[in-house]
Amino acid sequence: MEQDSKAMDANTETPAGIVRWEQTLDSDASEARDMLNDMLSLIPATFRMPEAVDATEHNPRDVLYEIRDQLAKAIVKLIDHDMNKLMQVLYRIDVPEILVNDAFSLPFQQIPVRLAELILARQLQKVFTQREHARQTESSLLNKAD
Repeated sequence: MEQDSKAMDANTETPAGIVRWEQTLDSDASEARDMLNDMLSLIPATFRMPEAVDATEHNPRDVLYEIRDQLAKAIVKLIDHDMNKLMQVLYRIDVPEILVNDAFSLPFQQIPVRLAELILARQLQKVFTQREHARQTESSLLNKAD
């Protein structure tokens, strides 16, 4: 399954978590790299991905597309051999069911890529939330210290 490694699918809207990360990349590349590395640690072991390329040494956008493509290949295997496991992982990651259903309505070749994008977007959203919570906690502690 060969995918265009430089562009998200033109037939589907880019998930919000990825859009937000790309905006961060445009404004603060270092922060975006850190977020990408944090997101990698959230990818479930179910996908048995090889070691991902370090975002600090490569273009982060290219790294994101490489990860997406690796995830898509793992998703194809799960679709072919263990669909229940795939659905359980999507549920556990908390990918919205309506988006999963929309992905399965696409032509078969697009399904794994779309699911991979949804997984990455959800995991990036978690990283944003963790970082925002950490900032709020730090700010709260600084205010109490005053």
